[in-house]
Amino acid sequence: MIMNSYWNKIQNQVDTRVLKEALTEENIASSSLKKQTASQVIEELNKSESDSDYVDDDSDGESIEYSIDYLTSPGVTDYDLSITERPEFTSFIINNINISKRFLRYRDSIVRKAKDMKPLSFDERLVLNFIMVINENKAKPPYLLDSEWDSVIKSLESEYGTNLFDHALLNQLCSFTFERKKSRREDIINTFEDSAIKKILTVFNEYYGNTFSVNNLDEDSFMQFTLEPLLNVIFKNEGSVVIDGSSSTLDTNSKTRKKFDPTFQGKKADYVVSVLVEGSKKSLLINETKSMKSNVKSTCGDDSKLFNLMKNSVDDLQEYTLGNRTLGIHLEGTKMDIYSLDLKYKSLYRCYKIYSCHIPVDCNDLSRAVGVVQSLILLDTHFKKIKAEVEEASVSKFSTGFRLSPERTIVNLKEPSFLSPTRCPKKT
Repeated sequence: MIMNSYWNKIQNQVDTRVLKEALTEENIASSSLKKQTASQVIEELNKSESDSDYVDDDSDGESIEYSIDYLTSPGVTDYDLSITERPEFTSFIINNINISKRFLRYRDSIVRKAKDMKPLSFDERLVLNFIMVINENKAKPPYLLDSEWDSVIKSLESEYGTNLFDHALLNQLCSFTFERKKSRREDIINTFEDSAIKKILTVFNEYYGNTFSVNNLDEDSFMQFTLEPLLNVIFKNEGSVVIDGSSSTLDTNSKTRKKFDPTFQGKKADYVVSVLVEGSKKSLLINETKSMKSNVKSTCGDDSKLFNLMKNSVDDLQEYTLGNRTLGIHLEGTKMDIYSLDLKYKSLYRCYKIYSCHIPVDCNDLSRAVGVVQSLILLDTHFKKIKAEVEEASVSKFSTGFRLSPERTIVNLKEPSFLSPTRCPKKT
């Protein structure tokens, strides 16, 4: 698995009182946990964070200091933590540890931090929107102990699974990647039985010529000549499936985009796969891509944008009781991560990284194609499962003649999101 980008190093910041209450309340019995609580956890809680100011210049050349307002409507600023004690509250629990309760108390501390206009990391901003990123390559969240975080990772691994290729198929794929001549690679492609794998490898063989390199692609053409051709092998504009890619004719006007797909709230993803339900598009797969030439600062938090778009799509599915899960792809340079975001518990969106790989840079780097093929087949498997669940729910809901309308009779699991932060000049 691949290490995540640098900004995760600031993840271990938390309100001391929150975790102390959680640890005391649950009366951790394990002696190893007691040792960790006494020595490591409390020390970690006491780590300080520098409150950096945001400085800009006005038209007269004078410096202006800004604070960031993260609490933009319609997000939740005053969450009633007492509802977590109610019997009907659905919690994410592992080994008798209430992860939901820990998470929501931690979120409460982040809300207080935001109210004080202190800068938040990208992970903390996701927490504000009730999103818990679960990634074994990230540092553990501050509200969990090391052993508890390991249990969460193992639980999601068991729940999602990763059906990788057997050795025979891997050897067959390696024979393709190690072959230098295009004509011989074509012969190897013809030995595969799986039509999807054949088409994926054909894309690599056609696009990765002797002079091709992803390093030479600019922002506008990067998606079009790297990931999109591969995704178009798996996903087709046919039946109930609708694809909006980098070459689609979707209007760039924000109001038009919002009307076109309101779940994106005016933000256009780079590649979206949706299903039609009663004439309404429901997004099941969302992609965000940054090229090799992208500014490093501009890519920071791009996965946060992806996760928020995925949350919007899950909220839309939940609104009509059609499903509780969506998929996401984050491609930054050559690094590709596949995520699944679900809403199975009240006020907790679990965003789990299913798989990571790298796309090849050029024809001398085709060994990476093995991981890409595995990721695309895995993505296709999850997409088909989610699509089937949505279509089954829609048939059940609308076969009796009911129109597509928000469901008001079920337990509401979802929560509204804060929108993009705004800069506010500091008061003098």
